[in-house]
Amino acid sequence: GEGNFDAVIIDCDTKDEAFSEGAVSRVIRLSRKTSGGGIFPLPSPLGFFKSLLTEGEKSKTLSLSESTKSAVLGNEAIKLTRHEYALLDLLLSAKGEYTSRDIISKAVWNGANDGLINIYIHYLREKLEKNGEKIIISSRKYGYKINERYVL
Repeated sequence: GEGNFDAVIIDCDTKDEAFSEGAVSRVIRLSRKTSGGGIFPLPSPLGFFKSLLTEGEKSKTLSLSESTKSAVLGNEAIKLTRHEYALLDLLLSAKGEYTSRDIISKAVWNGANDGLINIYIHYLREKLEKNGEKIIISSRKYGYKINERYVL
């Protein structure tokens, strides 16, 4: 039965003719188990899929509260240090575009080394990506950005 799976997704045709005869739909069963027909291993933590299933296409937005110096992810306030706040503020101000490591270094630390940037990106990911949600995206060539799904 369906209770043997970590997640069951029903993929329905959402076009206008979806409710007419011949509409296509299918059931996709996702599990951490690796054997058995119709079971696909989960590539991400289950929390990520649960958030997709319960919230639909619209993800939580990420914003900052200047008065409390905290991040707000959906309805959850997340306390940040001064440098975490400055880094996240810079990334959010880019509106889903990449911000180079050089710009981050100059804007947040007046020229910090790459190791310090790596540490603070790690701190932010620990605080923001608890449910397996990929919020901060990195590129060796371009730097860092906030996933467009979380930008207002």
